Amino acid sequence: MSYTSVKEMNDFFQDKRKLKDHIERLECDKKFYPNSVNELLATESRWKKYPPLYRSMKDDFTRLKDLLIEDSKKIYPEKPKNMEQLMKMREKIQTNPLEEIVIESKESRQQKNDEACNQILQKMQSSFQKTPALIHAFYDSQGLVGEYENRELLIYGALSRTNMGIESIAGSGKSALLYAFLKAIPEKEYSTIHQSTGKAFYNNPAINNARIWVIPELQKIFSQDAEEIIKNLTEGVSITHTRTNKNRDGVDTFEITPKTIFYSFAITNKHLKYRDDEFYRRFVILHTDIRKEQNNNVAKHYAQTDFSSSEQSNTPKRLLEHHLKICFASEAIVKNPFLESIIESFPQEIKGHVRFRSSVKYLQSLTKGKTLYEQSTLNQEPFLFSSLSDAVDILSLYQHTLIMNLHGINSIEAGLLQVLEKNPEGSTFEEVQKKFREEYLASFPCSEIIEKLTDQELIKKEKDRFFVIPFPKSSFSPENLLEKASTLMKKEYPKEHDRWYELSLKNLTSTGDKRL
Repeated sequence: MSYTSVKEMNDFFQDKRKLKDHIERLECDKKFYPNSVNELLATESRWKKYPPLYRSMKDDFTRLKDLLIEDSKKIYPEKPKNMEQLMKMREKIQTNPLEEIVIESKESRQQKNDEACNQILQKMQSSFQKTPALIHAFYDSQGLVGEYENRELLIYGALSRTNMGIESIAGSGKSALLYAFLKAIPEKEYSTIHQSTGKAFYNNPAINNARIWVIPELQKIFSQDAEEIIKNLTEGVSITHTRTNKNRDGVDTFEITPKTIFYSFAITNKHLKYRDDEFYRRFVILHTDIRKEQNNNVAKHYAQTDFSSSEQSNTPKRLLEHHLKICFASEAIVKNPFLESIIESFPQEIKGHVRFRSSVKYLQSLTKGKTLYEQSTLNQEPFLFSSLSDAVDILSLYQHTLIMNLHGINSIEAGLLQVLEKNPEGSTFEEVQKKFREEYLASFPCSEIIEKLTDQELIKKEKDRFFVIPFPKSSFSPENLLEKASTLMKKEYPKEHDRWYELSLKNLTSTGDKRL
């Protein structure tokens, strides 16, 4: 079957990932979210309309239903016999606000969970492919709520040495996301910078020896000197500083080699206005979720974990640390045979943007990071080749961020755009402002945001109503993408073609998205 846009395949891979994740959670006796499971089960009818894709999910849907029924027998006194009975019981529970949130793991099941995860570790040490499920299990173990795209992008960015920033309003989880991410990274790989001046960078051996700089609050060190240092290092340029030596008979020269930099920054800070486009161009800038719903979910999660009698398993952290050490130690060269075709799939409106070159570089880097994550082993091959799953998954994860970064849109502006997108018939200014303040934490004047987005031709006004101008996005047929990549592989790496092709073909066959 041919597809006219990437949306179907994005949804397909996302649903497969969710399906596998829920199965793993149930098999490990972890807590799960009934509403999310119900939404996933509802997608089965959609994929039945696409037989080639549904065949790769059918067994997993059956497995999920079996596990749900088995798990529910431990919880419901009625002992459901089939999915119809189970769904009716869940509907009853969801009408009770005291019971609708999460079915918690019991203390008696914690030991069983650890044993299951230890079995995963044994499989992991002998397996050639790893999956995003481990990343999400790790972040869950650190107490992080939501931020699912950001979770993966940060890990892949670290492995591929991609410079990344986390920018949002104050109190929206920037530090929580950044510090949770750092717990997975080997300590020798990074140095955290809380306070510094431009010249002080040169005199700190710990900073100079680390390959990654982490700046939790960029505004605390931000100055013109610091900005220029960061811009040069992230561009891959070493910088030097000379000064008269203490004997005053010569000079001392200090050098800092190129670094990968991760930072967090509150966009409401006054220092924001001092940064220029050249600074932004050097980073993939992620936004945290500033919806009130997310804020409520975080608060509920805190209340649940604070009161829970069971301890959080440390196994996911050990698993991810173990694997990332192997990934960081890898000297394999990653090749992506899909990049050229993906570039061609972008519409001219995007390809003609001044920041598109940087966006392509980041798309390539993140894809390589995912390939390293999925394929790195102790007995490393000299070359690794990105699979179809790597290419499509990263495009799915990164495309929204890519578009936001192209236009310089921050998390507040992105929120207002999402409010407008929900109403294709358009909204008056009063409707936009009311809905925005109902759904989002930010309470900034909507008039200024609308004026900026209108000037950028991202929204338009007709009479008294505002409309979003749809963002052009990448559009391609996965089959054609694989065919073109196969031609390139046969030409450049014929000996590696068959193994690579088999791996990529698994993305569209019965094995689906391989999990731990």
